[in-house]
Amino acid sequence: MRLRSATMQDAALLFDWRNDPAAVANTRAQRPVRQGEHRKWLQRALASPAYQIWIVLDEQQQPIGVGRLTRTADGLEVSPVIAAPFRHQGYGTALIRLLRQRALRQPIRPITALIRTANQPSIRAFWAAGFQIHAPAFVVMYGD
Repeated sequence: MRLRSATMQDAALLFDWRNDPAAVANTRAQRPVRQGEHRKWLQRALASPAYQIWIVLDEQQQPIGVGRLTRTADGLEVSPVIAAPFRHQGYGTALIRLLRQRALRQPIRPITALIRTANQPSIRAFWAAGFQIHAPAFVVMYGD
């Protein structure tokens, strides 16, 4: 598994992953986004130093997900998404470990992830990748 920087050429792929029903259910907004709305967000995010966005590639260099680090007022937030056909194969935990390693190289703390309490597979993946639970509502997990 390796990461490559996302570009606007990835917009359609990222849009599909963002609007996958399981992904939508676990977002803060819990609603699909329109394509134009997503393209505008992606353009702003790629131009902003607050976002680092990578496409996750498997051993055959096939895109299987997206990883993001977002600088917030409270620290650095880790956000992984694995495409539906590749879930439950260990890629999520591996991606979270990669993102945590990249985050630890930066001077920003804390490193967090906000996860819906119903999203038990993500909670288990973050736990396996070295994060600890610090709040029960949305489950804030710390990785530093």
